[in-house]
Parts: sequence; C-alpha cells; structure tokens
Amino acid sequence: MITPKPNRLELRVIAGPRSGHNAVLNWVFGLFSGEVLYYSDVSLADSADASTAILPLKTVDDLVRDLYVACAENVDLTVAYNGFETNKWRTYAGISERVEYVLILRDPYNTFASMIRYFGVDRSVELMTVERWKQYALQFLGLTRYLPRDTIYISFNDWFISKNYRRLIAHRLGVPFNDRNIHRPVGPASAFQPTVDDARMLNVLERWIVMLCDRSYRDIFHSDPELHCLAEEIYGESMRTIKNALCG
Repeated sequence: MITPKPNRLELRVIAGPRSGHNAVLNWVFGLFSGEVLYYSDVSLADSADASTAILPLKTVDDLVRDLYVACAENVDLTVAYNGFETNKWRTYAGISERVEYVLILRDPYNTFASMIRYFGVDRSVELMTVERWKQYALQFLGLTRYLPRDTIYISFNDWFISKNYRRLIAHRLGVPFNDRNIHRPVGPASAFQPTVDDARMLNVLERWIVMLCDRSYRDIFHSDPELHCLAEEIYGESMRTIKNALCG
C-alpha cells in the first residue's frame, strides 16, 4: 500500500513502451534530495495487484514527500487523464501541493525499432499501435487537448542529447539542475545491446539503422506517411534523413 503523506510535487506521467521514459524519470528522481515514490505502471491495477508497481526510491522520515510520480504506460490519453483525475488506479499517496501532467515521447523510428526488436512484430502491434503514437504526437504538438494546457512535454531525443534541454526541464519542475543520474541505465534491458554500466554507450537514437532491412519495420512507415510528417515537425530535419533511408 502507498503510505499517504503530503507531496511537494506530484507528476502524472504518460508514455509509450520503449519510449525512454524510464531513463528520463530516473534522471528526474536525481533532481530531488528528499523522499521519492514512484508508482511505475498504474495500468497494472486494472488486472493485477497495484502494490507490485510501487517503488519507494528514497524513504526518509520527513513529514512531507519531495516527489510522487505515477506513470500510465501505453494508455489512451482520455483514459489516462480520467484515470488520474478520478483516482481510478488507486494512486492516492497524499495531498500534493502541486500537480503536473507530463507526456514523454520518443521519435517513431527508434520507438518502433526497439519495440519490434524487444517484443516481436505481433506483440508490438498489440502493445502500441501507430495510432496511439500519433495520438501522443498530436497532443505533443498542441493540436489536440486531451491533457491540461500546462502539461510538460518531454522529447526523449532532445533530453538525451542536450544538457540545456535537461536544464529547462529542471527549471520547469522548479528544482535546481543536476545530471546526477543521466548516465545510469534503468528499466528493461536494451533490445539491441547487452547490459552496460554507462548509458552513454547505448546508441538509443540509432536503433532504426539496425532495422532497415526488416520488412515488417519498413511497412509501418510505408503504410502511414503521417508518421513522417509528425516526426519531422516534432524532432526537426534530422528525421528527414531517416525517412529518406526508409522510403528512398
């Protein structure tokens, strides 16, 4: 059970599988010096014991918890928002002084490359459809309004490569910046590389190269040109190189 106590900050996070959100959140945890509680996958509570998803990362005797994070992975945005607002997943951990919604998104080329390599084609389609990634992308661009207007949007790509981008995220969260946890690999093992001690060794933005000859991977992008448009609008011209390699 989650022990209720006041939280200085509560983050309601939404992300897709293999989106890099575990790495981003682990870095966020390093920004806080006090107690941190992470409810790692609130969607588990619909069919499993919700307590298995609770990770007390730092436990101290303070009367107020520094940070409480609940993450909904691979959930429709309407379902996620309603679930958090109505406490559908029994995520009550105490009254929070401030609540922020966070959407974490990785580019589609590396997301689906990692998913197919890790889960296989059939399981990947079952876990996260192209439409789900596009729903997240449209919200990320502000073209839909499933989440609150002041939602914090985090591009995994930019977070990974840019210290200034990470500094802006820390500022948005209202805490001093540090990179204490930036090089610590977390979450499920890489689908492409064995376990490493330094996350800098993980070529997380080049997974698509390994999958170029995989027909099931290429078919995802051949059948839906909108993916290319959304990727380039969010992540810039670097996506055009990948598009040309896939479709050229």
